[in-house]
Formats: sequence, structure tokens, C-alpha cells
Amino acid sequence: MSLLLRVEGADTAGIAPAGAMTVLVDGLEKEGLVRRVGHPHDRRIKPVELTQAGRQVVEQEL
Repeated sequence: MSLLLRVEGADTAGIAPAGAMTVLVDGLEKEGLVRRVGHPHDRRIKPVELTQAGRQVVEQEL
């Protein structure tokens, strides 16, 4: 399962800008909770998948 977050217009939507999103995903990746995967048609897009550890955290929190 991939999670694709669009960051275009993030400032106006009240969402963290792309740079902040990158820092957030970097931290989650470092903790082993997510991993970036390649997009089959667009190298600019980096979908993010939960790892097994990430799924466990989600299940614990929900």
C-alpha cells in the first residue's frame, strides 16, 4: 500500500510545505516506519509505503 501526498499548493491549504514534508518523511524513514518507493511512470514522484514496523505503530495508535 502506497501513500502519495501531494504538496502542490500546500501553503494555501494549511499543510506543511514540500521541504518540511521531506524532513518529516526522512525522519520516519530513519526510524524504519516508512520507505520511499519508485513511481513506475514519473521519477519526480516518490510514493511512501508503511513498513511492517510502521503498520504496527498505526495499529497501536488506532
